[in-house]
Amino acid sequence: MSKILIWGTGKIAEQVLKNGLNAEIMGFIETKKTKDLFQDHFVYDYFTMPKNYDYIVVANIYVNEIYQLCLEKNIDLSKIIFLK
Repeated sequence: MSKILIWGTGKIAEQVLKNGLNAEIMGFIETKKTKDLFQDHFVYDYFTMPKNYDYIVVANIYVNEIYQLCLEKNIDLSKIIFLK
C-alpha cells in the first residue's frame, strides 16, 4: 500500500478523505502550519514533513505556490499529484 501525505487541511482535503483513498495516510502538510492534528493525523509544515512517502496529494487551490515550493525544496515532482 502506498504511503501518502496530503498537502492541505481544508475543504478539498476533507473531500479527498470522504471519497476514500487506497493508501496509508502518513499525515497532512500545511504551507503555513496552523494546527498539530487534522482528521486524527499529524500536520507537518513542508520543512519537516517525512521523507519516506510515496506520493504527495495536493488537495488545495494553491497549486502554483506549492509547485514553486517543490522546486525550491527539490521535492521530486514525479511524486506530486495535483488535484486542482
